[in-house]
Amino acid sequence: MGYSSTAIFGNDLASDVRATYRELLEDGVSAEEALLKVEKEFSYASNDPDNRAAFWTALAATQMQVGRLDDRVRDQTIAVIDSGGDLHTWESADAARRKAVFAKLRSQL
Repeated sequence: MGYSSTAIFGNDLASDVRATYRELLEDGVSAEEALLKVEKEFSYASNDPDNRAAFWTALAATQMQVGRLDDRVRDQTIAVIDSGGDLHTWESADAARRKAVFAKLRSQL
């Protein structure tokens, strides 16, 4: 996965999750069905220690932006953030920035 920044959508996986979810909604798929399809398409990432934070935070942020935040997605995202997310993959200065990004998203959820 390529990272361009510590932002929620600062990596390829997160950008792909956002694009896929939004495209499904634009195609007239219900929020519930879009969620199921995204979870299925990105199932490899949802529990992977290196990818789950990018997956869940991107999904929650996207759902929040379009006014369709699912309670289960919110709760899973908070749990991932509280467990440290993907901070183990970052150098210390970037980890601090990523932690701040997580804290902001958590407060918005």
